[in-house]
Amino acid sequence: MAAYCVDVLLREVPLVLRREVYAVAASLGAVIVVAGDSLGLPTTPVLVLAALSVAVVRILALWRRWNIPLTRS
Repeated sequence: MAAYCVDVLLREVPLVLRREVYAVAASLGAVIVVAGDSLGLPTTPVLVLAALSVAVVRILALWRRWNIPLTRS
């Protein structure tokens, strides 16, 4: 939490949002969990699917060297 506050105070983009695909993978997992919950699906399979999806996206991003486009300053 303290590192996040420093980033906000210094007006810097947090490390997890720079070039790497951390936030995109985490967002995908969150969407899967919320969708599964709203559809009333069993919790354990939904959580396993979400975790596997996050891991696969992250591994593919490392393997294929995917990066998030940055805005020009």
